[in-house]
Amino acid sequence: MTDKIEYGYMCKIDYDWELGCALGGSKIYPNKEDLIKHHNCAETCGIVKVKVLLEEVVSEGKRFGTD
Repeated sequence: MTDKIEYGYMCKIDYDWELGCALGGSKIYPNKEDLIKHHNCAETCGIVKVKVLLEEVVSEGKRFGTD
């Protein structure tokens, strides 16, 4: 397991009310410019920076060329 930490950006309303609850999930963007470009309400709703830490690998999945 790794202690790699990544940071991302979300609409504050999505973070406050949707994260972990919304059907289809909530998006975390790699930078605030990408969030603003692809999530029209972000500047109005607010923007939060989030920290993402891997808790557990649930499935390794199938990787191209490994079968």
